[in-house]
Amino acid sequence: MCADTNNSIENEEADDNDDEAEEYEPVFKFCPITNSSEFRENKNNTKNAPAEFSCMAVHARFIVVGKTTGEIIIMDHMGHTIPQYQIKAHTYPVNAISIDDNGDYIGSCCQEGKVKISGLFSKNEDQLHTFPRPIKAVCLDPNFSKSKQYITGDTTLILNERGTFRHKETKLIDFQGGLIHTLRWKETLIAAANDKGVGVYDLRARRLVGFLESTDTNTDVPRGIFPSRISWNDSTTLVIAWASTVKVITITNDTMYEHQSSIPRKSINIAASFKLEFFVCGLTSINRDLVFLSIENFTISDGTSELSLTILSPSGKEYEEKAHDPFSMQGDQQTSPFQFQLGK
Repeated sequence: MCADTNNSIENEEADDNDDEAEEYEPVFKFCPITNSSEFRENKNNTKNAPAEFSCMAVHARFIVVGKTTGEIIIMDHMGHTIPQYQIKAHTYPVNAISIDDNGDYIGSCCQEGKVKISGLFSKNEDQLHTFPRPIKAVCLDPNFSKSKQYITGDTTLILNERGTFRHKETKLIDFQGGLIHTLRWKETLIAAANDKGVGVYDLRARRLVGFLESTDTNTDVPRGIFPSRISWNDSTTLVIAWASTVKVITITNDTMYEHQSSIPRKSINIAASFKLEFFVCGLTSINRDLVFLSIENFTISDGTSELSLTILSPSGKEYEEKAHDPFSMQGDQQTSPFQFQLGK
């Protein structure tokens, strides 16, 4: 299992026979979260089965899980719920959750079109706003406690903030190609993904940096099964995964327009592009390494194949496999790829 990045890791196969006697030690340690009261006993199975969870977000101090009933559950990393922080946010399935960098505020959105901002330690900044369409994505400003800003998206990227007397909406740009389903905010840059592709917007300059259309050519995969997965590697590097295709994008200042504005005009450049031997269901970045939650295969008739976590590390202009650990989850074969999520 590897990324097919020209010379990457194919030569390792020649050494397989020499290493057969060595037992592979997984890099990751897998532990199901079963301490929470939100896990119920499945009558048809003696193991614990998770309740109907629809989305999640992970902070250094806690985990936030959204349910199909509209509730939001906050638990520690062992799975113990924290009763004083539970949120009754929605009555429809929670579509997305966002946490500010300090872990003081949680943003959530639902199919009903409502967006809820909840303070964990103060209710003074709690907000509830209703949009005319279902909202699939919400993202708090990483410094929300200072700016009180957040982004939402239907087909349009919208900046939301609390005005002097009422909620203020600013429509930034209309993304053609369906509802925005994923948002990621890094400093002044916002990445937005819909069914057509991924766009990067410069909030400071109030202009689109660029838009990349999905380039995965696997016609055997039904549209929407593997939505775009995006992750900021750092403040100028965005990683995009479309099914089995990965692109690493860098955002640079365009020197051609330096004399025209005090705010640098930015552009996007493809720093790396490669195909994987698996399909990506989740993506995040850790210390410049790329971490993929993936499956080997998916068909409508057979369902999902074995799950795995894979780390690719940068090596010059290429990426090399650092780890590939298969694992299993209860009910994973009956779960569609777009229902899996990877939190960091």
